[in-house]
Amino acid sequence: MAIRKNPNSKAATAMPKALHFAPSQSDEANALSRHMFQEDIYTGIFPYHFARGDENKIFILGEEQEKQKLFALFDSLGRGHSYSTEDSARDAVDQIALRLAHYGVALFEIVKNSENSSVVLSSFNPDFAWRLPAFYLQIAPRYAWTHTDRKYALLKKNEVWRVTLPATLGSVQQYRAMLSGLSAWSVMGPDFLEAELEKKRRFPSDFVVADYHRMLQVHQYRVTRRWGWIKRDWSLDYVTEFYQFHRFLTFRWAQAVLRDHIVSELNALTARLNIKAKIHLQKLASPEEILDIRGKMKQGLLDFAGAAKALA
Repeated sequence: MAIRKNPNSKAATAMPKALHFAPSQSDEANALSRHMFQEDIYTGIFPYHFARGDENKIFILGEEQEKQKLFALFDSLGRGHSYSTEDSARDAVDQIALRLAHYGVALFEIVKNSENSSVVLSSFNPDFAWRLPAFYLQIAPRYAWTHTDRKYALLKKNEVWRVTLPATLGSVQQYRAMLSGLSAWSVMGPDFLEAELEKKRRFPSDFVVADYHRMLQVHQYRVTRRWGWIKRDWSLDYVTEFYQFHRFLTFRWAQAVLRDHIVSELNALTARLNIKAKIHLQKLASPEEILDIRGKMKQGLLDFAGAAKALA
């Protein structure tokens, strides 16, 4: 399918006020599990069987002129070269999910083009922005001073769109505490093991790898209990098959909650911008439907194969 040219591409020339700089390098050496968790959230925000061109799951409701405005808005969030308004909507949802997975909150500057009245969104780092009564204050970190022409920026609140995780999945503070918990243990082993290997050049006889992996998995499952993450691991070394599949359904539920929340926030934004078009999803399992499937599995009314089929 041919890529659709964005008729409002000139809107990208409008200059955002917010500062843009690369994020700092993580000083956490044990961040592998955290990164896997974050990737699994946003890469699976739409089911894996959701194919390109299958636009009967995403509808854009509105007149063609309003859809064009929506196309420019969504393309500024996504790849910028979508082949349809529906495709740009999916990319926008994916990109918002990515930022929420990393920070628990996403901030976007609303940039209006005076020439053609189109609107685009420009994301900026929420770690260095503070909400004041009437403004957002953004201060560049010291490491970025040599790469920015300003050290701070002020944005009016009506120039910023803020998206947070849905309350069902916890607050921003709870989410970041969970990410820190995932980084607390290294999948490669505790720090003293590396020090021991460097010092004595041999593996300590009193360290049991299997015990460490068991405790690591228990810790990771406990930290991500609300989300139901299964760590890309279908082995049954430390859990039952029922518990593993229960967590799988819980994670799919969490992704569906997040997807519906992002779509709801996007539709609220379009209404705020007086764009008379909105996203409508269909033929995707809702959070309520996934909980119903999980409940029937717990009651024995569905086996694992039946639950997976009902979810598809």
